Amino acid sequence: MVWSYATLGMNDAALFGRVAELAAPRMMEFKPVELTNVVWALAKGGTVSPLFFEAAAVAVARRASELSASCVCNLLWSLGTALPHLHGPDVPVVASALAQRVTL
Repeated sequence: MVWSYATLGMNDAALFGRVAELAAPRMMEFKPVELTNVVWALAKGGTVSPLFFEAAAVAVARRASELSASCVCNLLWSLGTALPHLHGPDVPVVASALAQRVTL
């Protein structure tokens, strides 16, 4: 749902904030495309949720081997956009995990 809102440029801060709150503790349950889409949508919507983006970074780092090239590209943009909201030690870990998935 938040992917659709973000795609249409409909930034509902209350909705996005609630999704971030509910999704953060369950990130490892998401399928790779679901993980990618929710992280992209909340980044595009400008959601300020360090807890969500840090949980997303951990999930992405742990599950990098499951991600398609398309997911990796979208997550690189998404996490780069959310970088001001990432304060933990996970930034280098997720960057390294995603970089290993990128082939030229």
